Formats: sequence, C-alpha cells, structure tokens
Amino acid sequence: MNITNVMMWGAIIAAILVITLVVTLFLHDRRHEIGIYLSLGEKRSKILWQILTEVLVVSVVGIMIALFVGNIISNQMSQNILRNEMIAFDESRDWWERFPSTMEIYFGQRELTPELMLEAFDTSLSTEIIILFYTVGLGTVAIATLIPIIYIVKLEPKKVLL
Repeated sequence: MNITNVMMWGAIIAAILVITLVVTLFLHDRRHEIGIYLSLGEKRSKILWQILTEVLVVSVVGIMIALFVGNIISNQMSQNILRNEMIAFDESRDWWERFPSTMEIYFGQRELTPELMLEAFDTSLSTEIIILFYTVGLGTVAIATLIPIIYIVKLEPKKVLL
C-alpha cells in the first residue's frame, strides 16, 4: 500500500469523524424538534431520511463548489509552477548536463520538454474524477450523518425532550 492510499484513507476517516461531530451538534440543536416528531407518532425512518436528505443536499452544493473552485486554483498554481520550472531550467542548463535530473531519476528521461511539463501538470477534470469525487464525498457524509442520527432516533421521545 503506497503513501497516497494511506493518506486518502486517513483523510476519509478524519472527515467522517469531523462531520460526525458537526452533525451531532446540528442534531443537538434540533433535539426538541425530533422529540416532538417522535411524540406525535412520526416514523423513525421518515425522520432519519429527512435529516439525511437535508445534509446531503447541502453536501452536494459544497462538493460542487469545492470541486470547481479547487480546479481553478490548481490550474493557476500549476501554471505558476510550470512557468517557474521553465525559467529555472533555462537558467541552469550547465548544471543540468552534469547531474541527473529529477525527470531522469523518476521518469528515465534526460530531456525536459515543455510538452512533458504540460503533461505532468494536467489538472483537467474528467467525468471519472467528478464521479469519484462525488461518490467519496457523499458516501463519507452519509456515513458520518447516519451515526448520530441512529443514536438520536433510537431514543424514546421523553428522553429526547428532557
């Protein structure tokens, strides 16, 4: 297992914990509302789906904003990095000839062409990346939301209202 997978799973677990705590605070503020629903005979599953739907709608909007704003920022950053690397490459051609470059070490190539650099800094969004981003994001939010909801909904109306 490489470091990127470990980092990804760590980030997902951390996100679940943080979102669980935030949703717990959200449900704590709505505890009386949930207790009233329960005491009036509302089905627990309907309350669960209502809260889950509210959180997922907000999450869809947040993920959309994060995805596209993050893409714009990454495009700007990659263009700046690319520009700086090309300037540094032009200034250090003598240095380049004497020692192996990071391109040669990592990619086995001695020549550093603008095409290779553009390919290395590709930040475009494909359909697969967008689907993966939404799947992981909404899955994380759903899991993190279900944990506190199940706890609150299992309580008796008297305990919720007290």
